[in-house]
Amino acid sequence: MEITGLSPAEIFISETKNDFEPVVRHTDTSAPLVWKYSSNTGEIKTIKTIIKYTQEKISILQEKWTCRYSELRKSGAGYLQFTDSYTVSTTNGSSWIGGGIIVEDGATVNWGVNGVEGDNLHKVGSGTLVINGIGENKGGLKVGDGLVILAQKR
Repeated sequence: MEITGLSPAEIFISETKNDFEPVVRHTDTSAPLVWKYSSNTGEIKTIKTIIKYTQEKISILQEKWTCRYSELRKSGAGYLQFTDSYTVSTTNGSSWIGGGIIVEDGATVNWGVNGVEGDNLHKVGSGTLVINGIGENKGGLKVGDGLVILAQKR
């Protein structure tokens, strides 16, 4: 692909924008987001809106919401970026595979989802991550900045 009139940095910025989904803005915190995922597409549903996506990098902006999902989540190299306090849980014991989470400064994420043996949850960002799933969490954890609290429930 050839783009004339742009610097290499401008080309990089322009092309990487195509790798991201639109930011999810959840304004009705009285009900959880419901997240469904298949092998190549996903759906994040609120009471009024359905957000469909195909990429793996999702930024979620809104204060104190809850997200529940019910399928095995394979995010590949993608990530979730949290800018405020959130609770992520599963409705049926589903697990999380691949990808990571970014927890921004001042945010706390309650992560009630277990990992899978042989896979690691990668946490970066200066915010707080609370691992509080139920049962045995066979997944690994790799962390950068910020605080991580291990509060797994039996």
